[in-house]
Amino acid sequence: MANVDLLERVESWLVILDQSNYYELLGILEIADESAIQRAFHEFSTNFHPDRYRGESQELVDAITNIYQRGAEAYGVLRNPSTRARYDLALSQGALRYNPGLTNHHLDRSTQNNLVGLARTKAGQLHCRQAERALSEGQLDEARALVKKALLAEGKNAELEARANELVELIVSGQIIAHDEGNL
Repeated sequence: MANVDLLERVESWLVILDQSNYYELLGILEIADESAIQRAFHEFSTNFHPDRYRGESQELVDAITNIYQRGAEAYGVLRNPSTRARYDLALSQGALRYNPGLTNHHLDRSTQNNLVGLARTKAGQLHCRQAERALSEGQLDEARALVKKALLAEGKNAELEARANELVELIVSGQIIAHDEGNL
């Protein structure tokens, strides 16, 4: 039989689960380093690993499993610098969860492909791939230059141009920040 405190805690988490970003779920700041992320997930796991609650009702175990899976998802994204950079970009556009196949978008379209998916030529795809790598490494000036090269290689590609302009705008406005100040 579950105690009242556990039931209240699980219910509270279920209320905020779909409204929280990964940083909030793990209780860390967006500037957290790798070890802070790992410590936060360890603490999260200690509280919500389903194996701790084997004797509880199936409904409660399912709810705890749901919470744990979201925390594990957060940890999986935030511990990898590349996926973390992509998540941070998606988060700046209003997405709370990471979807590697789609990038959430704050304009009329609800989803949009990544840069490489928008490029039609091999050269454009190559430059887009390099730009995404540069973004994930926090090399913003290099990413901006590579996006411009991709646009030159593509010729007329309105979708890529629109997405590239948004990225440049986010970089210029400071919404995408380099992980290492030395890269600017």
